[in-house]
Amino acid sequence: MNGVPGDTALVLIAPRDAWISPADLARTGLSGIGGARRELDGRTLVSLRSLAPDVRFELDERELALRLEAAPSLLGRGAVDLRAWSRPAGIETGDAPSAFLNYAAHATTQEDASGFLEAGVSRDAALLTGSVSATQVAGVVRGLTTLTLDRPERLLRLTAGDALVAPDALSGAPMLAGIGIAREWSLDPYRVRAPLPGATAFAATPSTVDVYVNGALARSLPVAPGTYDLSNLPVTTGANDVRLVVRDAFGRTQAIEAAHYQAQGLLAPGLDELGWWAGALRERYGTESFSYGDPVLIGRHRRGFSDRLTGGARLELGPRVQQAGASVTVGSGAGELEAAAAASADEGAPGAAGFLAWRYSARRFALGADASVLSSRFAHATLAAGADRALWRAGAHVAAPLGRVASVELQYVGAEQRDAGASHRVEARTSLRVGGGAWLQLSASVSRDRAADPAAAVFAQLVMAAPGGGTLDAGVRSGRAGTSASTGLQRTLPVGPGVGYRLRADSAAGGTVSALAQAQPEFGRYELGYDHGRGSEVGSASASGGLVLVGRRLFATRPVEQGFALLRVPGVPGVRAYLDRRPVGRTDARGDLLVPGLLPYYGNRLGIEDADVPASYRIGDTERLVASRPRGAAVVRFDVERLRAVEGWLRLARREGAVVPAYGTFELDLPGGTRRSPVGADGAFWLEDVPAGEHAARVYWNGEVCELPLAVPESGAGVLELGTVTCGPRAPML
Repeated sequence: MNGVPGDTALVLIAPRDAWISPADLARTGLSGIGGARRELDGRTLVSLRSLAPDVRFELDERELALRLEAAPSLLGRGAVDLRAWSRPAGIETGDAPSAFLNYAAHATTQEDASGFLEAGVSRDAALLTGSVSATQVAGVVRGLTTLTLDRPERLLRLTAGDALVAPDALSGAPMLAGIGIAREWSLDPYRVRAPLPGATAFAATPSTVDVYVNGALARSLPVAPGTYDLSNLPVTTGANDVRLVVRDAFGRTQAIEAAHYQAQGLLAPGLDELGWWAGALRERYGTESFSYGDPVLIGRHRRGFSDRLTGGARLELGPRVQQAGASVTVGSGAGELEAAAAASADEGAPGAAGFLAWRYSARRFALGADASVLSSRFAHATLAAGADRALWRAGAHVAAPLGRVASVELQYVGAEQRDAGASHRVEARTSLRVGGGAWLQLSASVSRDRAADPAAAVFAQLVMAAPGGGTLDAGVRSGRAGTSASTGLQRTLPVGPGVGYRLRADSAAGGTVSALAQAQPEFGRYELGYDHGRGSEVGSASASGGLVLVGRRLFATRPVEQGFALLRVPGVPGVRAYLDRRPVGRTDARGDLLVPGLLPYYGNRLGIEDADVPASYRIGDTERLVASRPRGAAVVRFDVERLRAVEGWLRLARREGAVVPAYGTFELDLPGGTRRSPVGADGAFWLEDVPAGEHAARVYWNGEVCELPLAVPESGAGVLELGTVTCGPRAPML
């Protein structure tokens, strides 16, 4: 079939025709077969001649071969999902009830001290958290108290208590004390929410389909003959050049090329993004515990109507402020266009606002512009009609790489406050690689605030790698305040245990010096700081960490910010553990290790170093894919089992002396069944999982059997050596 060998089939040869079973044709990949039929000895046959022109055939009687060529319409149709982030197989949750307590304390030599506590309890899909802070100015103040319920199968998150509503283009970010329900994409990080492009490819023979995106090979997959609908091509945000190359078994190729612009603000057709919150506005957060304002209802909804169009609406209802708005996002080959409009009323005073943005990104450059306009009385939950606001705000940027060693960016930002006046800023930046892991960063800007004269500033900085994984920088700036120089040496904290530091010196404002030392063991994070400048010296110290209760054990750890796992290698201490192949610590005396920093709902790769497990243990899998809940625990037990093996050397007692039953068989009766071991040339045997006690045993050799009791003493050793075991008088084999 199309040059690919098939199975042996029964063929009835007729003048200028051949008859074959439809089932044999189906095994070659054909589908939707019609044609003339006949019955022969209870078998249904179809005429190949009647299938023309979709099927052409040639009969080679010398080779007893039937060569067929079929049209694409008969080769079937399949679907292939090419998404880059498909959910890997074998993800386990390992959910376990847990509780945590985060703490932080900060003190300075100026007698300023503050503290923070946060507690949480997690069980299944529920998480209850609460926090409190203490400062010398505000005293003890309650933070956020929230109950969160996740529904990953529906991508919904329900909240009760304090919740921060995310802002959009024409609204603020109010904090409400109440209830809410919203679409939460992080509940399935592998879900594709953007409308990714697709393509169709045809393979006449077994072929390989190579998918190139922007000149780079993104996927390569073997396919059988047929037509394939390729969905979710792995494109990136911005302009993409997509090329499909179909290469068959004979080296013949066909190419399909297309251009696609991937807009980041679009939703896939039929996909909804929604959120509804009802509660009282929380006011003076951070300084008061129970200060609430007006009740308010906030609703948002966006929906993907097509691959190129997403629309949305917003509603805000309260006794003082009411607001309604709509938005639209359009994607095309010319980029992404986003527009929004809203109308409001604050105690009857009307207001209006609008927003417009355009973005275009390609491999060689990116540019965009946005602008928003607010009336003098526009209001929403966090902006009263009488408050100052930006009557207009505008921005534009263009960025482009200059070969492989440089990039350049030009940016404008401007705004006019209703009460404070207008401001403008234009800035140009470039980054040049000067070799040896060093970069030169240059910038120049001109700004004007309100009625002040324009001010120009220039900045140059050289950044290079320092020994030990740090960076060293030195720079100079010149502006309205004069010319100054600065230098610094820093190293960021690693993901796991380690140290970090920061040293900086600046000649501005009479000279400033600052230093920071950081230490991050497995059980916390600690910092010592020093600042000198403007006629004062300040030293500071801070400590933060967490306590976690999981698996009936209490662990000290770094602050719990994401998910965590209790990794268990039962009874084996000192085993190195890895998170996404990065070392995170060693198991304790019980074989446990708490691993923080798991990405919630994502397949985190946890592993152990098998070389650290003693040879007296049997090891199962050394790597697992684990998904935890947000700030919740997953208990991951690695299967290691102590080998309770016995070994020894067999002898058969004879009158003429002991005989080695070389290459015989040794049997041992155990409660779980009979264990057998071959006997070596020196009489050696090896049996695993043998409990202590006396067991019936037999030696088979040269057609004979010798029975004996085998006593296995209690022992903590993984392998117990029994020494020489002698079987008494021989007995004939039964």
